[in-house]
Amino acid sequence: MRELIQAAKAASRVFDQLFAEAVEPLGLPAVQAEVVLLLYEKGPLTATVLSELTRVRPGNLTRIIDRLAFEGWVERSANPEDLRRANILLTAKGEDTAHQIQKLQQPILDWGKAHVGEQELRQAIRTLWRLAKSQLT
Repeated sequence: MRELIQAAKAASRVFDQLFAEAVEPLGLPAVQAEVVLLLYEKGPLTATVLSELTRVRPGNLTRIIDRLAFEGWVERSANPEDLRRANILLTAKGEDTAHQIQKLQQPILDWGKAHVGEQELRQAIRTLWRLAKSQLT
């Protein structure tokens, strides 16, 4: 079991570094780029949900959202289901940035496919998600 933990941590470090390097030309730290992608892929989310998905503490995430809002990538809007909470959503500038991030991360996916093959990479993704989701439920 220790090997699984070590392998997952090592892979995480590699992909975190590759992603950070990929988005560097945009002037976005990796965690901000991750928030932009999550909002693009999942639509408006509350800060609470973003905090859970990114594993960033709520106070730190508030600063990240504030920075993204200041730069014009995201905005807050009233959450119709719970007026005490705001939804965070992408602006048009944020959507354009999300497209750029997707293009910049494509070489990382291509690199993974070249090293282990597409089928094995997809199986690894499914396996890791199953492990992660079993912890969340």
